[in-house]
Amino acid sequence: MKKMSIFIFLISFLFSLPKSEFLSPKHQQLYSPLPLSTGLEKISLPVNISPTFTTSPGILLSRTFIDYQSNGTLGSRIEFANNTWGFDWMHSPDSNPSYPNRYCYYNAYFDDTVQLGMGVQASGMYRAGYVTFGMFPDGKACCFFHHSREGVFYSALTIEIAPQTGIFGDPIEPDVNLSPYGNEIIWPHGTIGNNGIIHVLGYGRPPTAGASEDFYYSRSTDGGNTFSNWMPIMNDTVMACLSGDIYAQPDGDKVVVAYTSNLPERHSQVLQNVWIRESYDRGATWQPPRQITNYQYPTDTLPHEFAYADCDAIYDLNGNLHVVWTEILSMVGSRGPATYPGFSRIRHWSEQTGITLVSGIGHLQVVGDSWWYSPYPNVQNDAWRRPADRPQLAIDNYGNLYCVWVGNLDTTDISQGRRINGELYAAVSTDGGRTWGVKGRIGEVLNLTNSPSPGASPGMCEDDDYFSLAPFAVGGYLHITYINDKDAGGVPQNEGVVTNNPVLYFRVPCTLLVEVGIAQENNKYSPKTNFSIFPNPTSKKVNITYSLSQSSSITIAIFDISGKMVEILENKRKEKGNYKLTWNTKGRKGTYFCLFDDGNKIYKKKIIIN
Repeated sequence: MKKMSIFIFLISFLFSLPKSEFLSPKHQQLYSPLPLSTGLEKISLPVNISPTFTTSPGILLSRTFIDYQSNGTLGSRIEFANNTWGFDWMHSPDSNPSYPNRYCYYNAYFDDTVQLGMGVQASGMYRAGYVTFGMFPDGKACCFFHHSREGVFYSALTIEIAPQTGIFGDPIEPDVNLSPYGNEIIWPHGTIGNNGIIHVLGYGRPPTAGASEDFYYSRSTDGGNTFSNWMPIMNDTVMACLSGDIYAQPDGDKVVVAYTSNLPERHSQVLQNVWIRESYDRGATWQPPRQITNYQYPTDTLPHEFAYADCDAIYDLNGNLHVVWTEILSMVGSRGPATYPGFSRIRHWSEQTGITLVSGIGHLQVVGDSWWYSPYPNVQNDAWRRPADRPQLAIDNYGNLYCVWVGNLDTTDISQGRRINGELYAAVSTDGGRTWGVKGRIGEVLNLTNSPSPGASPGMCEDDDYFSLAPFAVGGYLHITYINDKDAGGVPQNEGVVTNNPVLYFRVPCTLLVEVGIAQENNKYSPKTNFSIFPNPTSKKVNITYSLSQSSSITIAIFDISGKMVEILENKRKEKGNYKLTWNTKGRKGTYFCLFDDGNKIYKKKIIIN
């Protein structure tokens, strides 16, 4: 009955569309399956080089003309060690959409300052891209990427010569052997585990569209001097999307590869199950692959749930594994698997909880209420992306689990090119992944970036995308890096216009998501804070004043009466002193709340806007 109800709703939804939308040749493609992913770049797009600005929150690390950062699963591009935050990203200084110059770039943040200007090139002389990141315990950065040498693509990495210098050695290729099928192994996801072991996961690039390959693993136990030969992960070639990621316990022996793999009946990225493969001895030996979801090939043409093209995994403080992924609704018709309309949501699994829902209530007008949906879900708009996707996990010192993903609950926030202007959303679980919400409100989620730009033209979008979440909440904050794409879509997939996009580092107080169990680990004092708001009630502007008796990292945010974050006014470290700032209410009316976090205590004041 549930399946039939959803099916009836989808048919009703389809025929309720305006006739011009429903019958146009472009929209007739809605029923067609998505093309198979090969990662090949075919770019022929216009360029917009207008001055770049952003209303999305964060600290500017750099700007890059390439918005797209990864195929499928995002991987890690931010890590912390030895009081240093390190970041890398796929960078291009060129407005030429073919990106003849493309590198792995790096920047560092410590002593409350971005240290390396707009970043430094970490990759070597060859064209490089599709980067991930790790850090050794002493703070040395390790950047992973692939590059092209003598007409052949190789996975590679480079290691910082000394911590906090931004000076890197020559690129190292873990294993120059091709896959057993003669394919290049590229798109590496890397991490640094216990004892400084380097773990690398690569993918055998299919030579032709529609082909597929395996994932391959290699490791180094001597700081990158030598690497093991590539080891196949799945032992088959039924993978149609670049979903694999790797995570290693920083203080334990476990390593996990999480990925999605096709149902055997059909080769399609929209018909997937989630799999894991674990090592309990730091990558020396591996357990057999294990399927953790049980999506079945349909025997009808009704919509059914499946895993999509991205997932993430982490071990909690007790060594229990947690996995999150994007779940979609898909159906199989005469033309093959298709997804219409574009429904998705975020799921979680652990051995202790089974499968649970992360992304909450979703769009209330949708059957089931837990689905997020896009009003324009076709292969010409947001190809490879879903209305909620790309989840990543983090954990704090108290065992709370955090999940961040990309999506938008505001279906009007579409760019001029009719692509979703993404926001970063988050939910927290304080019970090991059984339930998810915000501050005890199960099913609610928090919009972290909250920078709508409906109808924005190229150069004016606030599309927050291609983020990476640090796996640990350091200092009571979630630490995120992301691309503020100035025209929604992924340029290497022929989406949108080439723009100069800010690369941002964003810190989110955990106290915005959970009220108990969070403390600032690094605080050794309790600063005295005076916090006031005037005029109140008001009709236009609110003045917020505060004083700090000692320097502290502070956050000031505005929430509406439902608990949704409206705007972050401050998120930075401040020295001892008196401060004042103004919030322009921008025509709002009603009751709002101003939350002030001085790094030790949360203050909240009501604001009445007439």
